[in-house]
Amino acid sequence: MTAEQIRARLKTESNRLQSQAALARKIGVSAQFLCEVIAGRRAPTGRILAFLEVEKTIQYRDLTKS
Repeated sequence: MTAEQIRARLKTESNRLQSQAALARKIGVSAQFLCEVIAGRRAPTGRILAFLEVEKTIQYRDLTKS
């Protein structure tokens, strides 16, 4: 899942709840922080990822092998 897909899911959920503020309250984060995540200025943190049932992972890829 990409960061763009996470932002899209947050936008969809905020539309369903009719506001970003309502979604922020439901998740337990500030409305300003959620707005910044949706805009792509901040990375989603634990509460947002837990709400979406998503886990952040880091992958390394060997660039010498095609």
